[in-house]
Amino acid sequence: QHAVKFFAVLPQPVRILWNEGPRLQGVHERLEKAGLARYELGKGRNVWFCLGYTLATGRAKVIGMHDCDIRTYEPDLLPKLMFPLAHPGLDFKFSKATTPGWRQAH
Repeated sequence: QHAVKFFAVLPQPVRILWNEGPRLQGVHERLEKAGLARYELGKGRNVWFCLGYTLATGRAKVIGMHDCDIRTYEPDLLPKLMFPLAHPGLDFKFSKATTPGWRQAH
């Protein structure tokens, strides 16, 4: 309920997926029985459920996955990441951002 209230101020429709809630636990159990569940609780499974939900709606033109807990996060990072995908005059299918100080070895 806290998440629903917190995000209610946004102008666009919001869907909250409660990954540890009974509905998605049931989905996970059904997928597990079919041999399709690949992730334990955590970020990977959360992303997998959210991506699956978004693709299933058929409404998204652009999907962005963005991890904001990096130390060098700057507010312009998300627009820079999404612009090539969302701009109707460009034909990009994938965009990846790196952070300052990122090295090939990582």
